[in-house]
Amino acid sequence: GRLESLVYSVPPREFTRMHAVCRQAPGALVMDTSTAALLGALTDLRVKEAVAAGPLVLLNLGNQHTFAACLEQGRITGLFEHHTGMLTAEKTAGLLAELLAGKLTDDAVYAGGGHGCIPPPAPVRPVLTVITGPQREKLRHLPDSYFAAPQGNMMLMGCYGLIEAALRYR
Repeated sequence: GRLESLVYSVPPREFTRMHAVCRQAPGALVMDTSTAALLGALTDLRVKEAVAAGPLVLLNLGNQHTFAACLEQGRITGLFEHHTGMLTAEKTAGLLAELLAGKLTDDAVYAGGGHGCIPPPAPVRPVLTVITGPQREKLRHLPDSYFAAPQGNMMLMGCYGLIEAALRYR
């Protein structure tokens, strides 16, 4: 699906923290912080241009979770989520390489202490690797990587993503 399809006015039952927010702020739109950050990265001008050129990889290296998504024509084609504190730069790059090759498995991610993955249906050759999040420096060495910072401020990435989600929300 699309990142903006992960914004809710009524979240799924199992999203208990989102329900808590909705109880405190009735009518609020809520979204997971990782997907909000990735959607926010899409508001960066360079990233907007790259979307039309071909597939992208978006990575959010948060303080607690790392979330990676392959994006083609606005649709998520593959992803993985892991605990940032359990990942070195090399381990993160390895997971990403396996994801892009279509070879990463849930079992491999779970075995390393992560949350799982959905591999893309075919190998992905991204035109740009977009990195965001407070731990993004871990992946500065990746080739063809870009540190997204819409309006010059990476720390508001999730806020920009929520605004973008609200604009696209039906």
